[in-house]
Amino acid sequence: MPPIPTVRANGHAIRAFCDMGDLTIADLARRAGVAGSAVHYYVHGVKQPTRRTLNKIAQALGVPAQAICMDDLSQEIRRSA
Repeated sequence: MPPIPTVRANGHAIRAFCDMGDLTIADLARRAGVAGSAVHYYVHGVKQPTRRTLNKIAQALGVPAQAICMDDLSQEIRRSA
């Protein structure tokens, strides 16, 4: 099944922030405390991270979660912040 557009966009955002910080997927996974395979799936738009994982990734990247989440989850995160 092909990735849905928002999941793909979120993956592109994660990749862009990694590139800006000169981080590999493995680096990001270590910093966030998330499995490298999971981060790979998120970056390639295969899966969407949970809110908790998204927050870990955002913190590891030094950006707000809303900067990498472009769907209803970002609205939910804004409400809970």
